[in-house]
Amino acid sequence: MLLRGRSRLVRHLDPQKSQHVFFSVFPALSSSKNVIPTIPVPELQDSSTIRTFQPQSSRPPSSRKQIFLEPRETFNRNFNSRIEDIKSSGLENPIESKSMTFIESEVDIDEASPERLIGIIDKFKPAVAEVNRMRFRSIQQELEKAFSQQQLASYLEQNYSKVEFANSRRSTRRVSKKKLAQRIINDIWGIKVNSKLTETSDLITKKTVPLSDLDIFLIRSNRRLLHWLSSNGCRIKLVKDKKELEISGTTSQVSNVEVNLIEFLRQSEKQELNLTDIKHLFQEKYGRFSLEKVAGYTDVFFKDVGNDIYEVHSQTPHQVERLKRLLLWSLNYNKHSNEVITLPEEPEKKQLFPFKDELSLSWNNRRQPLFTLKDCGSSRSETNHRLLSDLQRYDDANMNIDAEIPNKENDSEVDTIIKDEDAPILSQNKINDIYDQLYDFDYRKNLISLETTSSPVFTISLGNILFEGEQQETKSAMSKLFPTPPELSETTKFKFNSNVQLVADKALSLPIHSTSSTSGSDVLDDIFRDERYKNSVQITFLPSLFVEDNKDIKMEDLTKFQPVELWVDLKHNMTPDMDTLQLVTVEGENTNYVSLPSFKSDLKVSCQLSGNLLQEKGELAQDFELSIDDILNSQADRYTRFKSQPGLGGFLSRSKLDFQEETSISPYIDLNINGDIVRYRFISMEFRKKLSFDFNGREVQYNMVEGGNLGGRKVEVLFVGDMALDASGEERKRFGQLMNDAVSFVSEL
Repeated sequence: MLLRGRSRLVRHLDPQKSQHVFFSVFPALSSSKNVIPTIPVPELQDSSTIRTFQPQSSRPPSSRKQIFLEPRETFNRNFNSRIEDIKSSGLENPIESKSMTFIESEVDIDEASPERLIGIIDKFKPAVAEVNRMRFRSIQQELEKAFSQQQLASYLEQNYSKVEFANSRRSTRRVSKKKLAQRIINDIWGIKVNSKLTETSDLITKKTVPLSDLDIFLIRSNRRLLHWLSSNGCRIKLVKDKKELEISGTTSQVSNVEVNLIEFLRQSEKQELNLTDIKHLFQEKYGRFSLEKVAGYTDVFFKDVGNDIYEVHSQTPHQVERLKRLLLWSLNYNKHSNEVITLPEEPEKKQLFPFKDELSLSWNNRRQPLFTLKDCGSSRSETNHRLLSDLQRYDDANMNIDAEIPNKENDSEVDTIIKDEDAPILSQNKINDIYDQLYDFDYRKNLISLETTSSPVFTISLGNILFEGEQQETKSAMSKLFPTPPELSETTKFKFNSNVQLVADKALSLPIHSTSSTSGSDVLDDIFRDERYKNSVQITFLPSLFVEDNKDIKMEDLTKFQPVELWVDLKHNMTPDMDTLQLVTVEGENTNYVSLPSFKSDLKVSCQLSGNLLQEKGELAQDFELSIDDILNSQADRYTRFKSQPGLGGFLSRSKLDFQEETSISPYIDLNINGDIVRYRFISMEFRKKLSFDFNGREVQYNMVEGGNLGGRKVEVLFVGDMALDASGEERKRFGQLMNDAVSFVSEL
């Protein structure tokens, strides 16, 4: 038998044949490997040593005294102890007792109990009901060689006492071993001799292995597992409906597959998660709790053991960490934010259109009915059309003496139309209401916050508000094709998508910020040629709501902690520039979503307060008093400012932030928040390429955001407000100017 890679040969007495069989034992297969490993299964590795002959005299070896040992004295006890460890490990594997056939042959049969003796002899039973005459004799001879006459007779008597064998009961006294073996094969096992079977038909063994739901899940989660197991020449078929694994091949091939499959299932990860608090927070925020959506993005098997405790199984520990991450991401429980929506007048007269660009959304916002609000039949569109028709009468082709001169009535109509066009999209009262809502951070009084925060920062992001449709209980194809739109109100659930093509195209046509000579198509050439763009990474963390992570903090207090973001710029070689690393808290974020159905884009108006978790080192007041040794032994500021957060160093050492190669992020970080050590969980990471444009003297940020398979890929266009409060008290006026600039940009689309 030709096997791929190196293998270790295990010798055992095959109950199906009359000779000793050597078969290869491959190690358990891992999903991260694309070749069969060459290290044997540890439990099957023979650690005993073979002593080589070292002649100590001049006499030839044949003349030296030889000692012959009984098989029991040469028994490999180390191997047997390893097998016993496997059996005593408490593995709940339905195929284990049927897979380790060769292991029982190592047991001392003379000392086996009657109950265990039955199990040992039963393992010599072939998997087929009919054999040819040669195979029948082979099985008979194996029974004669492996067991004594008393053991075979005891096996028959114990089975004859059962009801199903009452009609076959015969005396076992003074019966030869040959006759006893034949009775076992015929009476107990029901094996018949079929003369039509050829000798080669016995070379192929077919075996059906029952599987549990967990076994099927783990096998299907590793797509290449069955291919690897069948690389030794056997055929394997997973019958999901019957929960069986069909294996066809030689006896050694089938045994090989079973041993490796057991080892693969043994290496699976198993953890228990207490989701009591998380379930309560899900129901509080969304009114329901379900693991179905999270399970679709993880290779994790859930088993509810009661009291909101779940037993999770996965192929690797990484999948369990991914599960925890997605649970917190989907929950997104954040008391440091406040969101409201400003709907247009008479929203019921507008139309809702399905949204289909799911790749620009994060994973938790996909696979659900979403709609955009548009005013397709507005009087504004009709007015523009009438104005264009009237102005076309004054083009060059119509400017002649015979042309009809518009009368005073027509002139007044045109003036009225233009006057309507100049009417503000948002009234000053509406802008004042938005400002009051954004500047209200009174809810922070009952939350955990840093003592020192930055000044409020206003930003406006362009995009579309996506309203959530009604979730259909029936999953029919018709309901998915034509989802039911929602009834709009201030309580309607919604999302926001910044990926609007017209907005991105308009932004790229603007001049570069602080540069008036570059615009239009030259921008695309300059983005990747000059240093006018900046690459950065944003990593988001949320307080871990799992009981085992923050045992010393009550859940009521844990939900009061703020989100944390890590920002760092990237060098030209796509590695982090540690001098630019910032660890900031989102102390408060108020957002007002302004719906503008008559335009191509809506507005996401935000005001954010942030805090700095890395204490900056102040300049030394008396540098001249430092000695040379003190100066040489002093640390740079970029290292000393990390001392306030010792957990940051551990997070960076466990992570690999190299964006030219494979990037890995540690699943958690321990942070010092007002003296409390809180474990935060990694939620998401976004790679950003930023370029600043100029619109009427205001900075407009164009961000290409890559969030991976989970975060989505999108474009963000941001209007940035002032970074500090105006001492003259004209903050409201400056906010109004920011709103007018954004509305003016949208009206030009």
